[in-house]
Amino acid sequence: MTDAGNRREQVVALLADGRLPELGTTRLCQVCAEATNMTGAGIMLMSGDTHRGSVCVSDEVSDVIEQLQYMLGEGPSVDAYQQDRPVLEPQLADPMVSRWPAFSGPALASGSEPSSASRCTSAR
Repeated sequence: MTDAGNRREQVVALLADGRLPELGTTRLCQVCAEATNMTGAGIMLMSGDTHRGSVCVSDEVSDVIEQLQYMLGEGPSVDAYQQDRPVLEPQLADPMVSRWPAFSGPALASGSEPSSASRCTSAR
């Protein structure tokens, strides 16, 4: 099975285990953060070149990150969507290549380091 398939199974298992009794999008983001060993997670809806907004976030820092990407049109989620591949920036404060000039400063100020994103697509 692929890494994505394993991750999907892990997310489903975590959602079903009952540790977090409430259902909803916040729980989905919390489980996604846990399954990917990240400190936080957010899910952003995108279609074509249009950012539709955030579905959920797992914590306050992720909320700021999602808002910044939505307002500025740049950041790891935007790149992951446009490039159709995972994006990781392990040194947001001192990147090898400057990718997000408007996003990086405010993201760092919010407490985000490092930043990463993956694109998930749905059937139409």
